[in-house]
Amino acid sequence: MKRHVWNRGLAVLIAVFVLLSFVKASDPVLSQAASKITLKSGAAAPATVYAGHSYNLKVAGVKVKFTTSNKKVATIGATTGKMKVVAPGSVKITAKNAKSGKVVASKTFHVLQRSKSVNVDSTLYLSKVGDTATIKPTLTPSTSTDVIRFTTSDKEIATVGATSGKVTAKKIGKTTINVYAKATKATANSNKGNKVATVTVYVREIPGYEKALIYFDAGDVGVINKDAAFKEVNFGYNLGSLPTISDIEMSVAEDYELVGWTRTPFPEEIGLYSHIDSINALVTPETTVDTDMTLYAVWKTPDNDGSDE
Repeated sequence: MKRHVWNRGLAVLIAVFVLLSFVKASDPVLSQAASKITLKSGAAAPATVYAGHSYNLKVAGVKVKFTTSNKKVATIGATTGKMKVVAPGSVKITAKNAKSGKVVASKTFHVLQRSKSVNVDSTLYLSKVGDTATIKPTLTPSTSTDVIRFTTSDKEIATVGATSGKVTAKKIGKTTINVYAKATKATANSNKGNKVATVTVYVREIPGYEKALIYFDAGDVGVINKDAAFKEVNFGYNLGSLPTISDIEMSVAEDYELVGWTRTPFPEEIGLYSHIDSINALVTPETTVDTDMTLYAVWKTPDNDGSDE
């Protein structure tokens, strides 16, 4: 009887020993499962991080050394846990026990790169209802992972594909297309972190002729030479080069200065402040041609800050 009890007790001891051995052997796995990489604050480390930013990481309750799977995407201080995110992509950060060298935790981060700006042509001309064109934005830097989305301020004038940027003319008129560069497709268009550009869309029936005639009038001060007095420009395009003082045969003293060109001639009696206001309305080489134009020279003399054409 005593021997039976002893054997039974021995069997229990052996079972306990085997169980303890299993737990000990499994301990690193259990430890790894229980450990995780967090921010130094103790908050959960985000799965998505952004190039140009730094994140302080740690593993609670154990001294670790960190390594990165790709230094071109993110670097990390082996003992400090400071992760510097460099470029878009994916990177795995691994934490190993500082003494045993065994892996205790790891985390994969998805890296995005925000744009500094979104750039588009500021105007788009559609000559008739039904015409289409596609807006093609560019992001700075070119490595940006931002998502582009488009909206129109007036669908009755022109619609736009939210993701494609394809604009379709619906009605004669004018509307604005907003172009958003967003962190992700789920980011709201109203998010303050977005970069936004606008495109003014004109839908109009263009007359049978395709070019506008531009006439430059130097007024009483001079006569423009034949080559500079007229030019033809396609509708919807910029004016381009404008006549300079070298294109004008002066009929008065040479101390007159050509300030620029305006669509509106000055009235006969005009004061100094009116001159200044008119100068603010000068056309530029970037001015869009939407009709035949007569442009008048704005002159400045030593006696005033603005002058008659």
